[in-house]
Amino acid sequence: MVEPDGSRRRAEQKNNMAHQEPMLAAMAEIGALRRLTVQAIAMRLLEETAPHEALSLLGLQMTRVRSVPPEVETGLDPAVSDLLAAMTDERIQGLVGELGRALLSMTDDSRVESH
Repeated sequence: MVEPDGSRRRAEQKNNMAHQEPMLAAMAEIGALRRLTVQAIAMRLLEETAPHEALSLLGLQMTRVRSVPPEVETGLDPAVSDLLAAMTDERIQGLVGELGRALLSMTDDSRVESH
């Protein structure tokens, strides 16, 4: 008996989802850890007398030296290793930007609460 196209498509989607579930769970875990890390660093920066300047210094320190591929044999193709280093640098810049937005949000909230 031949299944209708809709049933077969749903079965394929269900099968694909089962294969993607571990990857999606890992991505969700990484996203949650990222949010917690950004909030924790932003809260720590708020303890500084000049939090925005401290963030600028942190950003300069993190972006001044570029990530380099590992010298030890990792089994990665050298081009993939270079790409991973470049992507790491991009993510660092993105995190510094995200930290800035979180810090701005927190300092704006504290100004409103203190009035």
